[in-house]
Order: sequence, then C-alpha cells, then structure tokens
Amino acid sequence: MVSDRRKLRVNQPQMAVNGSGNQVFQAGGNVRIDVNRKAGPIDAFSAVFGERRPAKQAPEPPLQRLLFLSANPTSRYLKLDRDVAVIEQVFARAGVNRPMNVVQRWALTPFELRQALLEYSPQLVHFSGHGAQQGLLLQDDSGKGQLIGGAQLASLFELFKESISCVVLCACHTKVQAQAVAEHIQYVVGMNAGIKDALAQAFCGGFYQGVAGGLTYKDAFKLGLNAIAMEAIARQDVPVLYCHGKPVVDP
Repeated sequence: MVSDRRKLRVNQPQMAVNGSGNQVFQAGGNVRIDVNRKAGPIDAFSAVFGERRPAKQAPEPPLQRLLFLSANPTSRYLKLDRDVAVIEQVFARAGVNRPMNVVQRWALTPFELRQALLEYSPQLVHFSGHGAQQGLLLQDDSGKGQLIGGAQLASLFELFKESISCVVLCACHTKVQAQAVAEHIQYVVGMNAGIKDALAQAFCGGFYQGVAGGLTYKDAFKLGLNAIAMEAIARQDVPVLYCHGKPVVDP
C-alpha cells in the first residue's frame, strides 16, 4: 500500500530594510510593499494584507448659545417677536453645521439681565426694544421703564468678557452704549439713529445669516447692511460696528 503524501509549500514573506529605513516585504512574485518603520504593528499588517480601518468621523461643531433679550415697557407697539423669529429661522436652516441654542428673555428687568448672563453663559447677546442716548430701556419690577446707561452696561459685560464674543443692541440710539460695551467685548453692534421694525428685521436676517454661514462678525455685519440695501430701506447707515472699542464701519 503506497501512501500519497502531498507536501504543502508555503512561501513566507521576506522582510528587509531599504535605504530610507522603511521595511520592505517581498510577498512573492512581483509584489513588493514598503512600510514605514514608524508605523505601528496594525498599520504594517494592514499595508501587507490590505485590511482597512474605519474612517475617522469629524467632530461635531460645538453648540453655541444666543441670548435674546427684550423689553417694551411703553405703549408703543414693536414687532419684537418678528426679530427673534427671523433669528431662529436662520439657525434652524443652518442645522448641524452651525448649531445655536437661542434662549429668550422678555419683559427684561436689570435683575433678570444679570441672572440670564450668569445662568446661560452665552456667546452672543442680542437686545431688541427701546433705546435712547441715555441708555437701554428695560423695566422695573412694577413694569415701568428704567434706563440703563452705557457705563452701567459696560461694567456688567466686563464680567463676562471671557465668554461673550458679540453683543447686538438692536434699538434706537444705542451707539453710545455700544461704544461703551465694546471696551470689554470684542464685537458690538449699535444704532446711531432711530430705527423701524423693517430695518431691524432686515439687519437681523442678514447679520445672523452671515453668522450661521460661518462668516466673521465683520463680514456678517456687512451682510446685514446688504440686506437693508436689498430691502430698499433708506437708512443703511444706521447700524454701526465696534471692535475693541473702535468703529469698524461708522458713517
């Protein structure tokens, strides 16, 4: 009885080191694979045997917070709800590319202003309502108007200068307050005259479209001015932007 013995011959890959210090695997035939010696064992194995690693997922952009503040203690009706509706619509369309949590505080008192800044630690602060050269018009505990001057606002925002990057004062005659706050906050938008609802909403739409689209605050401000121009609103020169206390676009 003759047994048929068959020998299995396995060609082992041959390894050498080339002139550049890389390992060279001769896997048989004309197959030659260079592997960087700095690569780990898994990388070298993948280079020889073709194993693939799963692609790394890009980290999600950090969630930012916009604090929308408003007060209207006078009898004059303002469409302030339209301002925040425009802002929310813009960031809703931006989706995961520019996530923004919009927090609203209405009928704002000085106490609630301080509390909101402490509680939410926003990166952007937006105020819509009434203003005058003497200050922003908030309301007291009885619902009556209370003016908060530029010096008072500046000393408040100084305490939050590490977290707040931009403040928008979308109210009449807030240029003085914006300039004061800009001594501590990098970018601040104010108004150098009285404004109407149409101008406020057009500027908000353009400015926050720019922010949601990843533009710098300077370019987002220019987009806000462009929105005013495209809506054929005559007072395109009303919004002013301050950076580190100095006007960037100031007629």
